[in-house]
Amino acid sequence: DGSAVVCYTNGDTKRTHPRTGVVTYTYAAARTTHTTHPDGTEEFSFPSGQSERHAPDGRKDISFPDGTRKVVLPGGVSESTFPDGVRVVEYPEGHRDVTTPDGTAHREFPDGT
Repeated sequence: DGSAVVCYTNGDTKRTHPRTGVVTYTYAAARTTHTTHPDGTEEFSFPSGQSERHAPDGRKDISFPDGTRKVVLPGGVSESTFPDGVRVVEYPEGHRDVTTPDGTAHREFPDGT
């Protein structure tokens, strides 16, 4: 396919796809793959099943093996959705908004209130 492959002595490999501009680096010891796209988007795959997609604007979209999804926005706000339907929005100031599947919502502060 025209790819250029570099094999390092530690077992890592770097594959560059000239037609697409995609670069895939595989960390042998960690069994982790890091793919960089021409637009700056980066994707990570971990042996645990966790995967991450990092956008050039700083947004991170993380999927966990248990079905949890977490989105970290450039301003520091993070939104997590759990398999049971609970949604938690965490703010840089330390408080969290929690919404349950039935729509009930409450705010939690760092001091526990």
